[in-house]
Amino acid sequence: MAQEFNVRIVDTKSNINGAYKDGTITLNVRQAVNNTGAKAFLLKVMGHELTHSIQQYSPELYQGLKAFITSELTAELGAEGFHDLVEQKQMEYQQAGKELNDKDLMNTTFEQALDEVIADSCEMMLKDSKALSDLYRKNATLYERVKDFIADFLARMQKAFEGASPSHLESEIMMRRAAEQLQQLWDAALADAVQTAAEIKNTITVDGGRVQYSIVTDFYDTDNNHYDNAVLLDTNLFDGISPRNWSKALQDHIESRVKESTFIMPVMDENGNWQDLEFAKVTDTIRTKSGNARPVLSELYGTSDNISKLSAVHIDEIVSVSEKTIPYHTIQSTLKNHGWLDKNGFLHRNANVINAKNGNIYNIEIDIAKAADGRIIAYALDGKTRKIGRVNVNSLAFQQEAQILHTNLSTINNKSNAAESQEQNSAVLSSAALDTDEAYLAVTQGTVLCVAR
Repeated sequence: MAQEFNVRIVDTKSNINGAYKDGTITLNVRQAVNNTGAKAFLLKVMGHELTHSIQQYSPELYQGLKAFITSELTAELGAEGFHDLVEQKQMEYQQAGKELNDKDLMNTTFEQALDEVIADSCEMMLKDSKALSDLYRKNATLYERVKDFIADFLARMQKAFEGASPSHLESEIMMRRAAEQLQQLWDAALADAVQTAAEIKNTITVDGGRVQYSIVTDFYDTDNNHYDNAVLLDTNLFDGISPRNWSKALQDHIESRVKESTFIMPVMDENGNWQDLEFAKVTDTIRTKSGNARPVLSELYGTSDNISKLSAVHIDEIVSVSEKTIPYHTIQSTLKNHGWLDKNGFLHRNANVINAKNGNIYNIEIDIAKAADGRIIAYALDGKTRKIGRVNVNSLAFQQEAQILHTNLSTINNKSNAAESQEQNSAVLSSAALDTDEAYLAVTQGTVLCVAR
């Protein structure tokens, strides 16, 4: 499994537009309310924060970008003027730190302020970026599949920037003096940063064990049947643990993840709309036939067969390669009725998985509950597996692909401000998300991909 690279949309009274830290970009939708052209505003903030991701994941190319911008700004403003620009930025961040009681901001150094100047200089880069289409062209098969979407999305980006002008002096100078060269340097650095991030996230630590990014593609089983993809169940979460204790280890793993975030990834519902697939909350319960309450999550971690347990660890990857089962949406599920949980029926998706120990190939079905409160909940894997073949595990080729980078523009994370600004937020979100209510970003094949409905 791969670690998610998150984009968070928050609603806060802070005057901070956005932030980048350890692979997470945070955008403050409240600031979009206070700016004309909300769509362009959010894209400019995203351009700023993506520049910080370049700094982390492509340090060599970032230094080249930084040197170029510094040279151009110094040529325009003079050495003293450039120094004053950085110093002013430093004071702005230090003042923001005092207002937010944020010691890190209060202690902003001159060098950190310089990095903010560099990021502000790049705020318009998403307007004409070719990184998306160029990176996809490196994978001809993938590009052919998504080229129409890419063309449509890039057109939406262009439209969002119509009439927009730079928000910062340094960006205005760079766009006037060296826009084309800056775009080329930024695109190359972003592509390198995303590829590096993809490689890093192919192997991560989960609960103290190494877990591989485990999608395999384009292979044949021992009977010469072809498969487009499958998920290799190669987690070592259960290494050294007796199978009779796997449920407890899986429970700890899932509950630990859920406490951080219930979000898995968007899936398409029966009406063709993207919905956020989630884990149930740790506190969510349903009634058994005897009337006793049991956790909804126990349907995942209490599965009776080991293939389902292994699959639960790899659920992100399984969902990402899954296909719709026919029928896709059922009101009367084959499972017993659970009141609020399946009030609106179930969605059913399936994917192929491979037991890394022996090469057995299984098709596994995921039951997704459409709950009464509107949530789309990954509910059950238990009893949903059937063996369909066998493969030589050593012959498999891993797909070099990073995990999903999600943005849910319909979720307000700051609950304390949600009530007072609900009407305002709704107006901004509907206009800010490239004419959509919700979108998500994915890093696929080393490419930043924005998917919107």
